[in-house]
Amino acid sequence: MRSERGSGSVTALWVMILTAVLALAVFCVFAFKAKTEQVRGAADLVALSAAEDPDNACARAKQTAAANNVRLESCKETGDVFDYVVTVTVQGDFDWWGMWAIGATSHAGRLGV
Repeated sequence: MRSERGSGSVTALWVMILTAVLALAVFCVFAFKAKTEQVRGAADLVALSAAEDPDNACARAKQTAAANNVRLESCKETGDVFDYVVTVTVQGDFDWWGMWAIGATSHAGRLGV
């Protein structure tokens, strides 16, 4: 007959490994969610700053995006000086190597002023 001595240690080791893997997965999900919210907030800020200056909206959007560590992917102005909307799309990197990008689009402007 084989001895079962040490089987509890092996089982405990597997439980600890499984717990560590699950904790890492939960951490990654929450880190991704936090970064997504950060990029969405940056997109809103970029659009609002661009809407403040209708003459130089896209230049202002590019400057604000750089200050918030996101890339301005597109900037589109619609309308004239009195009724206009600025639409911006920004991307931020999720990891240190830039493998995954998180994008967000935001609109801001004056309507009926």
